[in-house]
Amino acid sequence: ESSTPGNYYIIVGCFQESQNAENMLAKISSAGMTPTNVGTFNNLAHIAAGSASDLQGAIQQATTIRGTFSKVWILKR
Repeated sequence: ESSTPGNYYIIVGCFQESQNAENMLAKISSAGMTPTNVGTFNNLAHIAAGSASDLQGAIQQATTIRGTFSKVWILKR
């Protein structure tokens, strides 16, 4: 499943250790999704498994991604 960069990111993890962020990026890729390191906020790398240009699209993706990753939330940027 591919994702188009947008203003809404479906975050599946936030990591202080760079190796843990890299491990999550690899896990997202192996699940067939497009991983994105959205950036570092408060010393935590925010890792997304998808993105959308509108909230409704982000909600739809988050619902799908929740089947693979249980802790999912949407970041508006």
